[in-house]
Amino acid sequence: MPVYNVKKYLDRSILSVLNQSFKDIEFIIINDGSTDGSHETIDSYLKKDKRIKYIHQANKGVSTARNIALSMALGDYVYFIDADDYIDKNLLLDMVSQIDKFNPDIIFFGYEMDSVRSGRKIDKIPYETSYLNRAEFVTNFGLIENSVDINSLWNKVYSNSFLSEIGADFPDMSVGEDAVFNYYCLQNVRDISLVKEKYYYYSFERPGSAINTVSLGRMRQRLRVINEYEHLCNVLNIRRQEVILQKRVNCFFGETKTTLFSKDILIVLKIKNLARIKTELIKYHLFNFNTLFKVSDYKSKIKLIFCLFVLSMIPWRNHND
Repeated sequence: MPVYNVKKYLDRSILSVLNQSFKDIEFIIINDGSTDGSHETIDSYLKKDKRIKYIHQANKGVSTARNIALSMALGDYVYFIDADDYIDKNLLLDMVSQIDKFNPDIIFFGYEMDSVRSGRKIDKIPYETSYLNRAEFVTNFGLIENSVDINSLWNKVYSNSFLSEIGADFPDMSVGEDAVFNYYCLQNVRDISLVKEKYYYYSFERPGSAINTVSLGRMRQRLRVINEYEHLCNVLNIRRQEVILQKRVNCFFGETKTTLFSKDILIVLKIKNLARIKTELIKYHLFNFNTLFKVSDYKSKIKLIFCLFVLSMIPWRNHND
């Protein structure tokens, strides 16, 4: 569990792990330079439960924190939980049941997303409980991707020996590091299990979320995630060109919209950021109205039209920063 300034949610998250019905666990917490009193909360549990391993370090980012935890893990299987979410008490017990039956490289299960702003809830649950070898996983890739998130960490349990064997670690990214990690794992996976149950509870759209800020670096990291997804599809020999195009359009639309309507930056900086977005759009050969004919999804087509309309009014030059 990486921790960074989430004291408000920390008790709930820690207790959901310590109160698991399966007790034979090691619980690794990496406090990544929190300044909000998270250390004191963790320390209170550290004194009560010897299953906790704790490192308090200067802020180095979530990828470094997870890599450190992964290097420390001694268990046969590893599970990643975020410090502001929580899990069902029977998660690990039910995962052990799958491990005893199949010993798969990765286990997928369901989760619930809860919007802090609107209160709406979204469930993502595998379409069935089953065991799939690699060939079956590839055949059912689209169905798996549509029914359960392949990007996130917290709806999966991983074989520690599998991760070690393929040399899996987290890239130095602030956005999408979990997706890149998973794509590499899925390139090499030999078998998986699906569990048609909901065990993880995730809150999103919190005030101050980084998703609502303007960042060229974030956009480029998101584009890297899409490139890694394309590489995964190539390795698995799966045709997903329309999906990849939609992902790129969604990325550019999100960054263009956020920049255009942001109230926190000056007009001159908005123009500069939009020019940089235009540069990336040109780089990916999307700044072309002919591209509209390649997009069959209606919503994606409208998003691309919006980007082309806004960015066509922005002067272009080659930005390398």
